[in-house]
Amino acid sequence: TQGEYTTQTYTLNGKTYKVYIPIISDSDNTVMFEINGETTTPLSAGQTYTLSDGTVIGVKWVMPNEGSEAQGADQVAFYLGADKVQLINNSDIKINGEKLSDYYAKSYLIDDGSNTLKEIDITLKPKTTNKIFLGEGDSWTDPVFGQWKIDFTGIEKKTEDVTGSTSGSNGALTFTALDGKEVTIPVIDDGSGAIWFGEDLSGSNVYIVQDGAGAANAGMALMINGDKCAATGSGNNTGDITQCVGIEFPVVTSSGNVHWFQLTGMDDNGNGWGNGDDTYSVEDMTTGAEFDNLAFNQSADVGITNIELDIDMAKDVDGDGLLDNAIVAKTINHYDSSNAVVKLHSVANMTMALSGPDAIVYFDNDDGALGGWNYTNNGGDIEIKNIASGSYSLTYYAKEKDADTSLALDNQNWGAIFTLDTKNGNSVSMSYPVEKAKMDVYIAPTGATTTTTTTGPVNVNYINPATGIARTDNDFAPDFMPDKPVILIGGPGANKMVLDLADKGMTDAAADYQPDTAIIQLIENAYGDNDALIIAGYAAKDTKAAGKVVDGYILDGQYADLMQGDKVTFNTTTYAKVE
Repeated sequence: TQGEYTTQTYTLNGKTYKVYIPIISDSDNTVMFEINGETTTPLSAGQTYTLSDGTVIGVKWVMPNEGSEAQGADQVAFYLGADKVQLINNSDIKINGEKLSDYYAKSYLIDDGSNTLKEIDITLKPKTTNKIFLGEGDSWTDPVFGQWKIDFTGIEKKTEDVTGSTSGSNGALTFTALDGKEVTIPVIDDGSGAIWFGEDLSGSNVYIVQDGAGAANAGMALMINGDKCAATGSGNNTGDITQCVGIEFPVVTSSGNVHWFQLTGMDDNGNGWGNGDDTYSVEDMTTGAEFDNLAFNQSADVGITNIELDIDMAKDVDGDGLLDNAIVAKTINHYDSSNAVVKLHSVANMTMALSGPDAIVYFDNDDGALGGWNYTNNGGDIEIKNIASGSYSLTYYAKEKDADTSLALDNQNWGAIFTLDTKNGNSVSMSYPVEKAKMDVYIAPTGATTTTTTTGPVNVNYINPATGIARTDNDFAPDFMPDKPVILIGGPGANKMVLDLADKGMTDAAADYQPDTAIIQLIENAYGDNDALIIAGYAAKDTKAAGKVVDGYILDGQYADLMQGDKVTFNTTTYAKVE
């Protein structure tokens, strides 16, 4: 509020405005302003004027004092830097007399049935598209009142990647097993148009039965229980069975974990094969561990599980009517003996199979087919293509990542991404979430800020202290006693209130926290009759993981195994309890 003939100075957004009021008219209740040397038109109550720098001045009311023309006797109340928002029921919204240029915007004034305003409903629709897309770090501010915004600070996601690659007549499938080990499974082109699993091709007198397919001179790999490597000769049992040394095979546990193994040696103990004392050696190609002198036809421990390879001296594998000497994979797959099925994670499986006999890899999860790809022959070189038909078909969307690369988005709910790259080495990859991704989206006042640290984005959302419930530990004296239950974020090294509880022996001291761990603890009656819930970790990322567990449990019932009892300590990498 300011009087006629007076001058006042105001600061708005760091800029100084010198406001002089030369006249308040008694005849028509109008006022003129001179602001930083710029004179407005006469303005009545409810009218606005836009200064040359875009600042809007709006008049709330004008009060002429007809009995006196003394300095300051006539009064005006005005807004400096305000917008005039005009809301008319079922009509376009106007800001300072203009419609919003980027939106179709209408307001609906709803009464309570007795002509008293109950609710204002504002509807906005972008003019160029039906949706507003925000990238990571973007914000959208309410265009009507400008008092709140939506911040999209990023996506919290945990993904795993499976990659297929090729180079000439060789290729490889690479992924991370359940135990965190990187597994590489080779594929090879036999030169006749067929693709097989295995690093090398079998010799001319060695036949492979792979994935239940017919016997063939093929890749030196056995895929499922019952597959064979047979040495053939000119008569019954004349084949040199030691030619099967070098065969490879996946060992899949009952939980779906998988390592890739190779047969590295065989010993008949000097009395011929098939006499019950034959032994063999294998190497876990995933870890480099070696296992020697394992007995054929007996279960053998190879670290991750037990396997059994048999010798069968009475099999006609190649169909020539003569008996061959064969090594049989009796038990290498404990998860699904009919396919080489591995468990990538609790939400996805990978099945390796042959067709035609091209090597096929396809994926499925709890939400249905994820899709897949196959290794095919292309004039002597291996090429990777998507599977075009069947229940595991994958649709490639018409969107180019670059000149020679196609990007495909899977249609299942969790958002797996397949990328086929024919420009850089002919590779294909699948990145799939091992849990549902969560978007960090905040509705905040326009004064809220986001800052970053070396460990990633940190969202700082300031809540009005008059109405909000969030505080920092600096807001409280050391002897403060909350009058309601509290949630305490951060450990003793970061939160003074948690430190106070630790000093009283009610929670862990700072020295008790270990790297990559977090705690969630409920302390009943921590403050008189009021409880305290501590969500804390060794480092900021660990505290964030603890908050994620609580959030997931509340929203979706996730992590029920962790949210038991009064206190849990867990590893923030594996989310397993730490005793």
